[in-house]
Amino acid sequence: MHHPALTAFIDHVWKVAQLQAGEFAAWERGFAALPISGMGDPWPDDIRLAIPETMLDDLMALVQHVMETSASTWHGDDLAASRRQLEAVLRICGRHGVAVPALGPHAQHAARPGKGWGPALTDAEVRAWKGLAAT
Repeated sequence: MHHPALTAFIDHVWKVAQLQAGEFAAWERGFAALPISGMGDPWPDDIRLAIPETMLDDLMALVQHVMETSASTWHGDDLAASRRQLEAVLRICGRHGVAVPALGPHAQHAARPGKGWGPALTDAEVRAWKGLAAT
C-alpha cells in the first residue's frame, strides 16, 4: 500500500535513528505538520478514501502503535510500554500476512534508558535496517 502521506510519516519516523543532540524537540514537533501523525488525529478525507475500507481501521491503529512504540520512551524509560506497542504492531502485521523481519539486527545494546538511546545510526546502518524492514 502506497500513499504520499504514509511515506511522509514513515520517513519522519526513520529520522529519529540519526538525531543529534539538540534535534529531538524539532523532530517531535514535526509530527504535527504531517497529514498522518500517529497521534490520534483524524486522517484527511482524501487519504481515508484512498485506503481500502476493510484495511482502514487496522492501518490507523498500526500507524498509532508505530508512533507509540517510540513515543512511550521519549520522556522517560517506559520500555515495557514500548514493547507492548511493538507487540500490537506485530499482531496487526500477522493478521494481514505482512512478513516481519528478524528483530535481533535492530537491537542496540548500547542504549541505556534514562541516559539516551545509544549512538545515532550511520547512513549505512539506516539503509541496512530499512532493507530488513522491506524484505
